[in-house]
Amino acid sequence: MAFLATAFVPMSSMANSNAPRHFSYTTPDSKATVVASGYFDAAALTLGLKQGDIIWSVDANGGTETFTTIFIDAVSGAGVVTVLSTVQILA
Repeated sequence: MAFLATAFVPMSSMANSNAPRHFSYTTPDSKATVVASGYFDAAALTLGLKQGDIIWSVDANGGTETFTTIFIDAVSGAGVVTVLSTVQILA
């Protein structure tokens, strides 16, 4: 599936600072799909996702929901998002 903008919600109001912003995201996609390079490109272009931002994602894992913390490593000038690393907290 593709990124769902309606399921991507800002959790912090630090939009005008250099501090990392936190977002919440829920998707039926698998963790592997969500952490793939480019998955969050639409968020970079429309919501200003930037390097250092953190996304808390509830995603699918074989029909079981998992919670994953995603750290944004880079966002290119063209809006291509690269994920640095993820930490799966609950499985």
